Amino acid sequence: MEPRTGIAMILGAALAWAACGGDGGGGTATDAAEVGHGHGAEEGGCEHMKEGPGQAVAAVAPGAPAAPSVSAHHLRFDVTLPAAGDGFQGDVSYEADEGTDFAIFLDSDVPLQVLDGSGAVVAIEATEKPLELCTEVAVMHVVPLGVGTYRFRLGPAKASKVSVVVEESGGHEH
Repeated sequence: MEPRTGIAMILGAALAWAACGGDGGGGTATDAAEVGHGHGAEEGGCEHMKEGPGQAVAAVAPGAPAAPSVSAHHLRFDVTLPAAGDGFQGDVSYEADEGTDFAIFLDSDVPLQVLDGSGAVVAIEATEKPLELCTEVAVMHVVPLGVGTYRFRLGPAKASKVSVVVEESGGHEH
């Protein structure tokens, strides 16, 4: 191997290590949400939560077929959750068109579970609450998604409405 080739390989590995957080995991949600965006997913999530545009969506009962989509980019979804026991809980769907990390912003701190196409739980990499950048977002979750359809299970919650913004946050290829 030529010395310049070795140096290029080491430099490339160092850049990849730094781009992926460089610490073997454990980064903050803000770190993960800012990878690969000039303005950062956090800023985009705050902007769309505050200014919209918004679209009303009625979630389906957990596990019901045909959950409505919240896949459109640069849009806030104002989700109405169906009654469930003493509160409200429901599913919406999300179509990931590329494998990467996604930031999921909620305007209230309701439980979120992400399920893949087979119903298996997808681990959330990072959670940040509240955001320092804006007060319209109560919680941001960063989750790695591969290409495919997912369900976001929201609740149980005390209120029947929750607003959701999803932004690609860059990060790792999945």
